[in-house]
Amino acid sequence: MTMVFTTACSFALSMFTPERHNQIVDSIKAELAAARTAQDSVPLLYDLFDLSAYYDRTDAAEALYQTAKNAGDVKTQREMCLKFGEIGAQYSDSVLYNKALTRLYLLPESEERDLAECHIKCLSSFLIRFQTERELSDEVQRLISELNDHDKAESMSSYDRIVRMFKLADYIQGFTQGSFLTEYLDQLEHEIMRLPSDKAESLIYKFYSTAAMSYMRNEQFDKAVSTDKKILSTIDRMEKKNKNTGRKFRDFTLHKFISLRRMLKCYPALSEAEVQSIFDNIKEMAAKNQDIENDILEMPVPEMALYMKKGDYEQALPYLTHLVQRAGTLYDKKYYLRRTREAARATGNEEVLAQSSNMYADILEEYIEMKTAERMRELQINYQFQSLRESNEEELRKREHLVTILAIIALVLLVIVITVFIVMTVRQNKQKHKLARINARLETETTHLRETTESLSQARDKAAKAIADKSQLVNYLTNEVANPINAIIEYSQMIIDNAPDDNKPYLNRFKSVVSMNIRMLQGLIADVQELAVAENDELPVNRAPVDLNNIGELALESIAGQVQNGVELKFIPANGGEKTIFNTDARRVEIILLNLLNNAAKFTRRGSITLDVNVDSEGYAVYRVTDTGIGVPAGKARDIFKRFEKLDPSTPGVGLGLCVCELVARVLSATVELDTEYAGPGARFVLTIPPHA
Repeated sequence: MTMVFTTACSFALSMFTPERHNQIVDSIKAELAAARTAQDSVPLLYDLFDLSAYYDRTDAAEALYQTAKNAGDVKTQREMCLKFGEIGAQYSDSVLYNKALTRLYLLPESEERDLAECHIKCLSSFLIRFQTERELSDEVQRLISELNDHDKAESMSSYDRIVRMFKLADYIQGFTQGSFLTEYLDQLEHEIMRLPSDKAESLIYKFYSTAAMSYMRNEQFDKAVSTDKKILSTIDRMEKKNKNTGRKFRDFTLHKFISLRRMLKCYPALSEAEVQSIFDNIKEMAAKNQDIENDILEMPVPEMALYMKKGDYEQALPYLTHLVQRAGTLYDKKYYLRRTREAARATGNEEVLAQSSNMYADILEEYIEMKTAERMRELQINYQFQSLRESNEEELRKREHLVTILAIIALVLLVIVITVFIVMTVRQNKQKHKLARINARLETETTHLRETTESLSQARDKAAKAIADKSQLVNYLTNEVANPINAIIEYSQMIIDNAPDDNKPYLNRFKSVVSMNIRMLQGLIADVQELAVAENDELPVNRAPVDLNNIGELALESIAGQVQNGVELKFIPANGGEKTIFNTDARRVEIILLNLLNNAAKFTRRGSITLDVNVDSEGYAVYRVTDTGIGVPAGKARDIFKRFEKLDPSTPGVGLGLCVCELVARVLSATVELDTEYAGPGARFVLTIPPHA
């Protein structure tokens, strides 16, 4: 998660001039030299720590830690361990980070120590750098599995669960800012709120800062404003605590400014009175703090929000134009351009409206492409998680089957017992007192049978719930097409707004964008509904000049760990290994090759797997994957490309790999097929890609 407080801490003393700052530091150092005990030195060292810049606090923190250790001040030692962890994570210093945990473990056990440990471990994701998106995806899947594993969840402490959820939110944020992230942020908030608020302010502040940014980027303005209000409340508690402990140089002004500025960007969720109050508050801060004043001059968000909320669009337009030019992220550009169009339309400024609409269209296309990529990654994670759920459902069915067998055995035993009882009753007619005991035993067995039946019913209900959960997941994924639908609605509205004949060029462009969104929507629905949907030709393709040999080498390296012992991987490059440039989508080609190579690895127990590539006389790129495995039976050349078709049921996977290859190849206007003329041993698959200008 983004450590929002870093910037604020770096400039927390901007109300002092450099000369005044140096005077204060020199004065404290003089007092420190005169201090007689370690206890007397701790408050002064706290002042020096608060007066130092964030990036240069390690030495100040070390001095404070050692002095607190000599004074037996556990609270200060614990706080400095937390600061070491924060600085180490922020600057990817694993040595400093590990030192923080090592020193923390030396302190007496307490709830405060557990909280500090939880906070430091929540920062550990900053130290991890994944080499590939697949590694990131695997780690996300592992965390989701742990959090949803009932057995592990029962043995997991609240702190362990928070650490895992923090890591999960950090990793998810690495590839999406969509609802998949906000869903886990909502779950994490539920866990965070179970912590004692008077002892976990810094961890709570860290969480809310990230959550507010995520909600704002997704234009969930109500949630963003609510979260920023919680941030301000948390800051008030931290200020009060610092005041009570005598830390007079600990300043939170810029922390407050960051939250208030973000709230103004969410002005649609605020009343006009609230916007005016926040605007006045920020202006008061700017009058006392040069950094805030400079920030407002650079990015006049307060003025923009105030005039937009008041409906004074004429005044808002110049600020919006400036903000569009200074916006640094895709989210901000989309946000400011949308408000610019609103203001231009309200004022009848056709020139600004046309210009901003053009820019907005370009940004929206880029935004939709980014959100689509995010959704695809989310769907991939959800698909993996769904596979895990289906595995659990299979285990549940096996347990239910076992319970059924046990129930049948119990019933058979009961019948045998009843038969014996009847025979004994006929033979020992006169022994009624024994019959009474037999009847009592019969009632006991009946009770056992009833309990067994109830257990079966419970197992059946669990299975039904698992099926319902599966349906709910499919519905959830399907609902994720909301963004493309919104895009369609917006462009449709733009077509209506630009109805005059002189705007026909814009209409034609908007119509093409609407068509693109419809195709994308169909593609998303096809992926979500998986086996029940027909083949889809609308996957995005980004063609660019790429090295065919490089793609082959990467694909072969990716499956190196999956081949069995005794199987040799071979690569025969084009042009003797020289660069062979070809215009295509490298990512799509790699997906096809990975599936073909994975398929070969599954069915090849000895021998070799060979990947070769060349460009034929007509300019077509041709990849061939040849293995020495079990081969493909005659007549199965087309069947193996069907969904869930498996030649050997014992092999891993669900039989979707070759189907995916064919679908992706179709998007590239390419073909992938089994070489039926190849005599063996094993099988050979051929991918042929046509040239594109």
